[in-house]
Amino acid sequence: MKRIIPLLFSVLLVSCSGSTESLYPAVTAHRGCWIKDLVPENSLEAVRMAARFHYPAVEMDVKYTLDSVMVIMHDKTVNRTMRNASDYSVIAEPVKVASTAFEDLRNAYVFASEDSTQRVQIPTLEEMLLCCKECGIHPVLHSKIPASYDMAQRIMGDDWTAFNADYD
Repeated sequence: MKRIIPLLFSVLLVSCSGSTESLYPAVTAHRGCWIKDLVPENSLEAVRMAARFHYPAVEMDVKYTLDSVMVIMHDKTVNRTMRNASDYSVIAEPVKVASTAFEDLRNAYVFASEDSTQRVQIPTLEEMLLCCKECGIHPVLHSKIPASYDMAQRIMGDDWTAFNADYD
């Protein structure tokens, strides 16, 4: 049953560019093809899983850390999706991505997963884009950061999409 879950968390994106191909919705793995309590959302493994399930695209959320490193995290805080790296305990106080230096995020926290091999560090945008390129997945950036578009263009060429939604 858990293998069906990623399909249920997919998003349909419809392009309105005017070409015939754009008349059909594209299935996009929302935050990657993640599986609750096993494969963390917005992780490199979620991109690899999307490739295994033949998703053509992966949506990912780009945030800046305190020291302006672009990382992939849906929420403003790491609390819902991550745990303390030292003892895998729940993070007691809110840890805002934008108020925390990248090295602190990388060293102090890991993704929550019942599978200890999936308890990995927060990925950078560059790592996710390189993983998308390696897996043949079209990245869809949910980002307000112009530098993220520059990086996507440099790594992916024209094979990427971005959108910005003010729903925070």
